[in-house]
Amino acid sequence: MDANERLAKPRKIYVTGSSSLDLAKGVKESAVGRLVKHEMWPLSISEIAAFRSWGEVRQTIDRLIVYGTYPNAFVDPENAGRTLREYCEGLLYKDMFELSDIRLRNKVETLVRVLAYNIGSEVNYDNLSRETGLNKTTVADYVTLLERCNIVRVCPSYAKNLANEIKKGKKIYFVDTGIRNAIINDFSPMSARRDRDAGALWENFFFIERLKLHSLRQDSISMYFWRTSGNKTHELDFVEVKDGKMRAFECKLSKTAKANPGDAFKKAYTDCPIDVVTPADLMKLWLQDENAI
Repeated sequence: MDANERLAKPRKIYVTGSSSLDLAKGVKESAVGRLVKHEMWPLSISEIAAFRSWGEVRQTIDRLIVYGTYPNAFVDPENAGRTLREYCEGLLYKDMFELSDIRLRNKVETLVRVLAYNIGSEVNYDNLSRETGLNKTTVADYVTLLERCNIVRVCPSYAKNLANEIKKGKKIYFVDTGIRNAIINDFSPMSARRDRDAGALWENFFFIERLKLHSLRQDSISMYFWRTSGNKTHELDFVEVKDGKMRAFECKLSKTAKANPGDAFKKAYTDCPIDVVTPADLMKLWLQDENAI
């Protein structure tokens, strides 16, 4: 028997699929003070490690990056590609179309494909407008809806101390890399993507895994990317910030690669450590973070 049923005053528990509660008008407002929100993600690498082992995570990391961590795709790896394609064809936009007043469905799907081809790159709503035929305001609205439907996440730029820091930039990543690859119909292994999108795919995977980690811990850490403007730009893939404390990450595929944020960043943010992270480093990085709690 559920322990809740044995309470003197049992609580009502509502479990909604996907983002229905977030999109349904009026529900959140009527439940103010009585609603505790827990975000549901695809499996995290910590959960996979607990279920299997960190050794298996490390051995299969390239496959996880390509096929993502949706439970149905993870537990049935032989049919993962078909499972993800069928999900994209039948369920991916279900909440968005049912609970929102969207008439231009084909253009929404076009926008999602454009975003899928531009993971890891800074996006501009004016450019997205030209590529999709949607006006700029509609693009912004649709991106917001895609976030609420747990299809994408927006990573804003970080700016504080330098005059030439990008202040209103944004990158858009997919909540699951397997879904992203299903959208562009490409499940090529990482070894075959080196000259195409392997680096961007790894960057997307890392960003989402960090978001899952912070969401599960509810530690209020915010994530950004950092870049300067001008003829000679410098950048860092991600910066995590909480209470004025910063930590930066540079995602690389090569173990010998270095981060190069430039002297200006180092002078402006003297206390910010920078970790260069490859797929092989995940286990060490996550275990260090767990031990630091």
